Amino acid sequence: MGPIFNQYVPALNYSLYLPVTYLVVFVVISVIYLTIDTSKNKRWRVESSKSALHKIKNFELPAQVFAYVRRMDPFTFEELLLTSINRNSFVKIERNSKYTGDGGVDGRFYINGKLFLLQAKRYKGYVKTADVQSLVEKTEEHKAAGAIFVHTGKTTNAALKKYTEGKVFIVSGHAMCALVQKGKLPLGLLSLAQPREA
Repeated sequence: MGPIFNQYVPALNYSLYLPVTYLVVFVVISVIYLTIDTSKNKRWRVESSKSALHKIKNFELPAQVFAYVRRMDPFTFEELLLTSINRNSFVKIERNSKYTGDGGVDGRFYINGKLFLLQAKRYKGYVKTADVQSLVEKTEEHKAAGAIFVHTGKTTNAALKKYTEGKVFIVSGHAMCALVQKGKLPLGLLSLAQPREA
């Protein structure tokens, strides 16, 4: 066994054992730390989103809501939207296990067993229709019943018209404030969520 093993596995010089051992230990510890740290960060952001919603619901002006969420960490904004959507007793939310590498989908929720996707963007200017179109493609790819694209910027009339008749709905302006403050979802999306008649 020894000679065969040595024939196919190159022998390491003794002076390399220590650096290789350190490298392996470093990689293992890094993976464990990142796993724990990601979980801790996620819990912290979910709790932060709950605290933020408590403040936001008392804002009287839409401008106050916009100013507040635009200063917010983008991942906390995602959690804020999911937490707000979760106020509806008929909705079941699904948070991503990590914030990066989510494939362009920031969260998922289910109504009557139907899957809906969430994409969140903290814009200052106009909505980027390429981002919305990407969500349209993701909706088809995931075979979702629909999706909402929530952003803090401005929506052109053309974009608003285009994305209020299909499966993807742009939620901005007063609609974004209503979602954040009251958990109000677009009526068009709710109609897609209705169970099929037998």
